[in-house]
Amino acid sequence: VEELKKSGVECILCQDDYICDEAVRKLSHMGVRIPDQMKVASCHYSRILENYPVTVTSLKFNITELGRRSCQVLLDMIHGKTVPDKTLLDYEIILKESTKG
Repeated sequence: VEELKKSGVECILCQDDYICDEAVRKLSHMGVRIPDQMKVASCHYSRILENYPVTVTSLKFNITELGRRSCQVLLDMIHGKTVPDKTLLDYEIILKESTKG
């Protein structure tokens, strides 16, 4: 987080809420104002990030369906079946205060 801030990055996109939680805490400890000085978003939606003074933008998807599809593709690969190069699932971008401005 410190290196990203020093390099002039404007937004941190985190893989999950645990990483995002750590990034937000570090930014807060550094005195960085979200979203004024750094925008933050997460690739996973959960209630964890709702407890901050600034709510965090996130990607919301059905994690159960993601697991089902992933397992099915893996099983198909193990059994020598042809699998698609890409599998698209529905998702929603939940825009919150952390990326406004």
